[in-house]
Amino acid sequence: MTRQNVQIAASARTAGVAEGRVGCSETNRKAHCCELTSAGHRHVDEEARNWKRVSVAIDLALAK
Repeated sequence: MTRQNVQIAASARTAGVAEGRVGCSETNRKAHCCELTSAGHRHVDEEARNWKRVSVAIDLALAK
């Protein structure tokens, strides 16, 4: 895991959109795992709706 990925995962956990835990990988090495919380799923859905609106607006602007 890169330093940037660790920072992103930490900020997601701090924001309450992800939960993290530490376990063992298939090769018995320390592994970090993050999962979206209910708030995280809502956030992703909202971002997807916003992106769809922006992409439609761009398509309309380029079509002229």
